Amino acid sequence: MRLRRQLLPFPVRPLLAAGLALLVSCGKDGQQPEPELAGAYELTAVDGKPLPHTFWCPPLGMCMQVTGGRIEGMSRGRVREILATQGVGSAQPPVVDTLVSTYTLEGTRLIMSRSRDYGSVYTFSDTATLESGQLRYKSHYIGLRQTSGGTFQYVKQ
Repeated sequence: MRLRRQLLPFPVRPLLAAGLALLVSCGKDGQQPEPELAGAYELTAVDGKPLPHTFWCPPLGMCMQVTGGRIEGMSRGRVREILATQGVGSAQPPVVDTLVSTYTLEGTRLIMSRSRDYGSVYTFSDTATLESGQLRYKSHYIGLRQTSGGTFQYVKQ
């Protein structure tokens, strides 16, 4: 009877096999996990101009302006957008609106899908670019108002 020398002790082999199986099963169908939006981005400008930015003026009444904002990457493919608006010249504090959306990140494109499921009044998508710590997009709606809104520029914090 000839004895073979084992390269790995018996208890290590099942652990190694389990580790390899886990490594192979990462992601969907053998693909890498979806990329995540990490960190927070502070609104710094609209159309290249510092805040506040006037986005709506009715024929009669007070114009509305964006006074601040923030976008935060969350877990499970979600993003939180916080936007502060105020009447131009108003002594009242800004109204802060928070919206949670789902997103996909494809290279430098961030696609935020707004839905009634997460509190949006409308269902639509905004597409942003994400490069060198800056996030830029043109908003479809601010609060209840459809807007041409301008291009929002956020900087990573």
